[in-house]
Amino acid sequence: MPFAWVHAGRLAVDAVRHYDSYGSYEQAQESLAMLKLLAQSRRSIEAGKHEPPKKALTDLANRTKKLS
Repeated sequence: MPFAWVHAGRLAVDAVRHYDSYGSYEQAQESLAMLKLLAQSRRSIEAGKHEPPKKALTDLANRTKKLS
């Protein structure tokens, strides 16, 4: 894992330890969730488990049309 990801994760953990209200705790939890998503996305890309953006957007548009 690149240093920047590890460093960002540690900063987020420190933010949770030092929350001063429920609002700041909630914000820290959202930050941790976003960092986790980014890390998972990075690992998926590195493993070759991704689609070209154009295909992904086309698939999303098709699924959205089916819901209407």
